Amino acid sequence: MATATATTLATSESIKAYVTAMRPKFVNITGGTLALSITKASLGTETYTYNIADFTSSDPEFATNKIVGLVIRGYATSSQSSNVVYAELPNGPFTAIVRASADGTGDFDQSQTTTTIPINSGQTTIDMKLEVNDAQTTAAKFDLIGFIIQPGL
Repeated sequence: MATATATTLATSESIKAYVTAMRPKFVNITGGTLALSITKASLGTETYTYNIADFTSSDPEFATNKIVGLVIRGYATSSQSSNVVYAELPNGPFTAIVRASADGTGDFDQSQTTTTIPINSGQTTIDMKLEVNDAQTTAAKFDLIGFIIQPGL
């Protein structure tokens, strides 16, 4: 809308360019503070902290200050208890992304989901947590698969 002045209106081209710049866009992640895919098979809880400034993408429009969401795929399996993948929301607390629960009577539960966790302006880190109460080969796992960015930021 750079063509608009106090006495003229914006052109349709400048309005289209503005709208396009403000439309969210998915971009792939190529790197981060830690591995982009982490699996926990043994009992216990582990927290993984990612510095937002360390994230990378090959997309030419990518910059860490443009990130408004982190796209995460979570997996969990269990045959006798519960295993959970958590992500921390921008102002805390942790929220469960995926949970697998079984009662140990021959049950086997396997779950997978993909979700987007919001990233606030000025946020510097995001924490992921894997909780394993039933040891399995892939008891709890997450993959950081991409970002939602705001190209016009």
